Amino acid sequence: MHLMVATVFKRHTDSCDLSLASSMDGKHWTWLPGGPVVEPGPDGSWDGGAIFGGIGLTEIPGNRVVSPYIGYQYPTSSRVMTPHMGRIGLAIWPSERLAAIVADEDGEFVTTPLASQGTKLFLNFQTKRNGYVKVAVNGANGRTIEACDPMFGDALEHQVTWKGEGTIGIEPGKSFDLHFKLRAAKLFSFELR
Repeated sequence: MHLMVATVFKRHTDSCDLSLASSMDGKHWTWLPGGPVVEPGPDGSWDGGAIFGGIGLTEIPGNRVVSPYIGYQYPTSSRVMTPHMGRIGLAIWPSERLAAIVADEDGEFVTTPLASQGTKLFLNFQTKRNGYVKVAVNGANGRTIEACDPMFGDALEHQVTWKGEGTIGIEPGKSFDLHFKLRAAKLFSFELR
């Protein structure tokens, strides 16, 4: 899986922002939903005119990731925007929380078929006060949405359980898919171990 932080020119505002795209093969790319991940600063600020993405997404101490960018005080087409006027900044996010599937109210989705040597499922998520995340493992006995112990709060690495059982109920290497149900929640990632 490939992830790209792309500079996107906005003709009507004469500026740029940074958006995310993903690809399974490095040839065909899809924009991630949710809009830009970095936008220019307020008018008159050092990065208020235009921004351009740098290279690299790097983990730093404190469970954070950063990506460099160059900011300019003036718009993209401004004649006074020259290379020596740009400044380097760092966009910072909590680790493993660059993008999410978001359900403002109720939402659900099913993954493409998966296969894993892992038998335990871990989620990185956030929910609002009455929100939750539930998961079913299609093809596994007893691993339904109804049997899933609801998950809520803010967790970087929470193990999914079904009536207290912590395995996905599928033999390693066998094909299955996951059915996620979210209410007022953000799902950043899942991992099978």
